[in-house]
Amino acid sequence: MIENFILFAERLQLLTADITPIALLSVIPSNVFQYLLFLLIIFFFVLLTAIFGSIISSIQKWSKEKSLRKAFGITDFSKYKIRKMGRTGSKYYRDTGSNCFEINLPHWKFANEDGSRQNRRVNKVVWEECSLWLHDRHKTYVMTTTSLHDIIFLVHTLREQGVDIAPCRQELEKQERMEREKKSVEEAIGDVIESVQGNEEQFVELCRQRLTLRGSTLSDAPKNDYGLNFFYRKNSQPVMVKCQLVPRDYLVGIEEMKGVKAGAEELFAESCLFITTGHLSVAAAGFALTNEIEIVTDERLVEIMEEDQPVSADRMFARWELTNNDLKSLLSEDLLSQIF
Repeated sequence: MIENFILFAERLQLLTADITPIALLSVIPSNVFQYLLFLLIIFFFVLLTAIFGSIISSIQKWSKEKSLRKAFGITDFSKYKIRKMGRTGSKYYRDTGSNCFEINLPHWKFANEDGSRQNRRVNKVVWEECSLWLHDRHKTYVMTTTSLHDIIFLVHTLREQGVDIAPCRQELEKQERMEREKKSVEEAIGDVIESVQGNEEQFVELCRQRLTLRGSTLSDAPKNDYGLNFFYRKNSQPVMVKCQLVPRDYLVGIEEMKGVKAGAEELFAESCLFITTGHLSVAAAGFALTNEIEIVTDERLVEIMEEDQPVSADRMFARWELTNNDLKSLLSEDLLSQIF
């Protein structure tokens, strides 16, 4: 058939040099015309199918982006592929029922034991896919990308907006590492006592700095006989502050709590904040609870003294979420140079 068509084309070129294109149809054999017509129909069918498929794909993509934009406020989808989560057993299926993400670290195709590039003439970085699952009522969308930087930034942005996203494997490992490296309460408070070298004025100043760091505007307390150091306003009402530097094994008794309360009443304040490096007796703790005395000791004292950037309850993720700096411990330097 093809050989006949070639022979026909050569003969046609010789015989029809002076014939108009329309007139050529009259000299084309019927079997060749049918063959050309069949190819033309197939071409238009494939073209229409491609156009129709492209339109359907664009509509589906627009619909997914619209849903994610409305539910989560995401506006930039240029670095991501978006799909609905598959059925049980499929690649993107997750049965957790919560927002979560997965990071797969890039690696050299031929790598040394430490992850660095093997010295081969042909070697390349294998960019693994990272995925984010977002639940919008009865639908679950999966956003995938090979960019570590982009997915870390997107997850952080969503968390800042109040979206609850479960920690990935690397974040869980970071939490475990932080717990292992964390000092005990006794060690940490012992370090605080040692840092001020038993000087109560230095401890008071340290407390002032730490409370100011947490947003409190402190003023010196009026002269009093109860050791009250500062006061700040909360809901337009004064809160008196007492900072007590004592040995770690010191036991604060109920009489001291009564003195703090009496001093606050003398200065026309109903609430108190009592900071101590010692321990509280059961009676003192009970008195404080029923007399609007907020106690800062043990774990809370360690948190105030050690945490330079205070974290609110709704932003606890900031302590352990994965950051670009964490990648330095996860990837070799030659891989980092490929990302940043």
